[in-house]
Order: sequence, then C-alpha cells, then structure tokens
Amino acid sequence: RSGTISLRRFYARRFLRLTPPFVVFILFTWALAEAGIIKARPLGLVVSFLYLYDFMPKTHLDAGLSHTWSLAVEEQFYLIWPLLAMSFSRSRLLVTSALVIVVCGVAYLVFPDLVIPFSSHQTRLAQLFHVPHLFVPAVGAIMVGALAGILRAHGTVPGERLLRWMPLLFALLYGASLWMPGPLLRFTPLFQAVGVALLLVWIVERQRTPLVRVLEFRPLAYLGKISYGIYLYHVIFMSTGPGHGLVPRFPYGLLASLAFAVVSYEFLERRVLRYKDRFR
Repeated sequence: RSGTISLRRFYARRFLRLTPPFVVFILFTWALAEAGIIKARPLGLVVSFLYLYDFMPKTHLDAGLSHTWSLAVEEQFYLIWPLLAMSFSRSRLLVTSALVIVVCGVAYLVFPDLVIPFSSHQTRLAQLFHVPHLFVPAVGAIMVGALAGILRAHGTVPGERLLRWMPLLFALLYGASLWMPGPLLRFTPLFQAVGVALLLVWIVERQRTPLVRVLEFRPLAYLGKISYGIYLYHVIFMSTGPGHGLVPRFPYGLLASLAFAVVSYEFLERRVLRYKDRFR
C-alpha cells in the first residue's frame, strides 16, 4: 500500500505464521521418536528446524520429517526474494525471475546425472540427494508464481481470449506432467507450477464464477486456514496408526491429521496470528 517494503515487518509476520506451530511439530516428532513410534534422528530434527532439510542426503532422511524439504525451500526463497524485490527495478526483476526459472529447468534435466567430483566411484548427484528437493531446481516452481504475481501487480492482465482458455491450459499442462516420457518427466514440477499459476490468475480475474463460489464455501475456507497444520502432521499420521497398508490406514491417518490441524489452529496459530497486525 505504501509502495515500500519493511523487511523487519515482513519477516516478523513470517515468523509468527510459521515458527510457533513448527516448534510444536518438531517437539511432537521428537517425542514420538523417543517413544520408538517413528524414526527421527536428532540431526534430522535440527536440520528441519533450521529450514535446511532440502539439503539432507538420502541416507539421513527420516520419514516423519521428509516433507519439510518443501518448507525449507519456501523459507530460503523468502530470505532472498524480498531483497531482490527491493534492489531491482521491475524490468530487472522480471528478467531475473525468468532467468531463474530457465536455470531451474536446466537443473531438473542436468543435475541428476552430474558426477560428484570428489567421488572415487563416479557417484551421481541423484544417488546422494533427491534432486527435485534441492533448492535449485525446486525454487523454480515458486518463481513461476512470483513471476505471475509481478506481471499482474504491474497491470499485465491476460486478454479475454486467453482467459477463456486458461482452465483448459491448466488441465493440459498438469495432465501432461503426469504422462511425460523419459527425461521430460524431470520437468514435472515446472509444468505443474505453470498450470497452477494459470489457474490462479484465472480465478483472480474471474471472481464471479461458480468455482470461486465453491472455494468460498465455509468448510473449504476453513480447510485453507488449517492447511499448515495438515501439511505438518499428515506424513506422521499417514504412516503410523492402526491398519496395515494404505487403504485401511488412510481414513485413520486423514482424520488424525485433520484433528491435530484443528487443534493447532484453534489453540495456537489463531492466537499467535493476532500479533501479526502489529507488523503491518
């Protein structure tokens, strides 16, 4: 609104939104690990808490923490992005964003086959790390959304004809990403990110459509509010609990994830979020 960015306020809001629930999740995971219910080593807990799990080697991954790589990528992005937004002009920011997306696309293709220089057994990068989870190339998907946001913020709105086709383009891109052959399958995250970005632009520009009314349905809106808790706890509860195999375990894990997400939101997140207004 003011045309300026306060990094202090921005990072304070990010801290209030993410860190308190994340601390509780880390402590809960540690308690389950101590009880022998899940596998989560101290190193993994520390690395996850520091938002660095995207750099964790395959040999050190713990099931209960494995999903926190995406939270790490997001936080690393938000450490860098505001600085770029403050330092670059609009044109340079657009070019930089597009260049990062291209670099990440190349990384998706090339990184898995890179040979580690100090390896005596011709070890490839993909043997040590989940390459799609590394900051580069994973940040490319976030940059797609950032690029769409920059364009819209500066008045670049798709024409009426293109808007009509955006839902179909989303379906084609997302569908194609699931069926791409061979090496092209490595581009799946970028194809999906472009498709989702197109759909989001269409939703923003088409506020009177039935889809928007469905998304505004109270239960769905509330699901969005508790989505962070669902993200944090779903891996733990989908991989533990009663039942054997995915099908019998699924309903219990889903219900437990939702229950913990509701408790997290109602008794922790909502109360902490009240302080965000102090940093607007």
